[in-house]
Amino acid sequence: MRQTRRDGRARRPLMAFVLVLSFSRHIFLRFFLDARTENFLRGHLGAFAAWNGVPRVILYDNLRSAVLERHGDAIRFNPALLDFAAHYRYEPRPVAIARGNEKACVSYYAPFVWLTVVGTRCGAPWPPGFALAIV
Repeated sequence: MRQTRRDGRARRPLMAFVLVLSFSRHIFLRFFLDARTENFLRGHLGAFAAWNGVPRVILYDNLRSAVLERHGDAIRFNPALLDFAAHYRYEPRPVAIARGNEKACVSYYAPFVWLTVVGTRCGAPWPPGFALAIV
C-alpha cells in the first residue's frame, strides 16, 4: 500500500506493512518510507514482537520483497526472506494462483488503513481501537 506524506517541502512515499493472523484477525501495521527488503523484514520483527511469537506459516502474495519470480506453481522466493524464515523457524508459502480467499484478509484491511491515514492527515481522529494496531 502506497501513500505520500510531506517531509518539509518534499513529498515522500509512505509504504504500509500489514501482517494479519488468519485465525484471530490480529493486525500488525507499520509504516516505512520505502519498500526495501530490510524494512519488509523489520516489519515482520515488529509483528513477532507485538504478538510475542512467530506463526508457523506465513502466506505471501506476489510482492517483490518476497517473490522474485513465479511461473505457474514454480516459485522463487527472495533469498533474504528464506534466510529470515529459516532463522525464525516459520514456513513461507505463496498464495495460490486465483485463490482470492487466501489473501482476502489483508486486502480487507487496505482501504481501512488508507482511509484512516488520509482522515488523520485531514485532522479526523483515529477510530477507536486503531491505536492498538500500530506498534
